[in-house]
Amino acid sequence: MCHPEDLKSGEYLLVSLQHSQALGTPLAEPLIYPARPAPVLVLNPGIQPVRFYVREGLNGTYHLTVLGGRNVRENPENRRVFAYDDSEVEEYEINYVPNQLAYTVVKPGTDYAFTVPRTLREGDSEGNQVTLTPLEWEDEAARRYQRNQLFAFLPLPAA
Repeated sequence: MCHPEDLKSGEYLLVSLQHSQALGTPLAEPLIYPARPAPVLVLNPGIQPVRFYVREGLNGTYHLTVLGGRNVRENPENRRVFAYDDSEVEEYEINYVPNQLAYTVVKPGTDYAFTVPRTLREGDSEGNQVTLTPLEWEDEAARRYQRNQLFAFLPLPAA
């Protein structure tokens, strides 16, 4: 696990603390151009996770990409997170939560954060998709967030 001062541009495996499972996108994509947006979701156990590339942006924000440069961002119509094969970039604040040894991923200027479902549904990609929802406290006095909004960023060696 990285500590906040260690979160630099590089490749990471993103893991949901709620399920101890990696985030990723479906790898079985039809070879069409332009490619359809790929949902970012909690992968079923045994599925090969994808590498997320985290690039430092401006003012303490970060830009996330997967699958050869696909930009990770929200679909504003439904607040679901996808990887798009285009040049539109969305920045996120990746905030370390020291008392939970994890990170939140928050849309700047909002309290909307990456959120995974509390319960996974096997074989249901849409039901296991990452969404943006308001940050919720598990215990506000202790400054503890809900586990389904916390993630580990595990550094990977360069491919």
